[in-house]
Amino acid sequence: MRRKKKPAAEYVVNAYHISVKKCCMSCAHKAFTRLLTKRYCKEHEAKVKPTHVCSLWKMSDQMRMAGSGQGTVRDIATKEVIIC
Repeated sequence: MRRKKKPAAEYVVNAYHISVKKCCMSCAHKAFTRLLTKRYCKEHEAKVKPTHVCSLWKMSDQMRMAGSGQGTVRDIATKEVIIC
């Protein structure tokens, strides 16, 4: 009995040349459930795995801004900004 081969992951590149994996984790339509292993898709209105990919995938705002340099680095204990 042969196992099905997993399809190769598909990646897209954002405006800042950062490679983003197409899956529920990087989708704008995701919502979280109480379980860390499941996500809720607002478009399909169903629970899905974080690695799920569907035809309605849309890059989230966070992934769209990755690499822009507009983030800050904070100290974990004091929450003070270290790098702007």
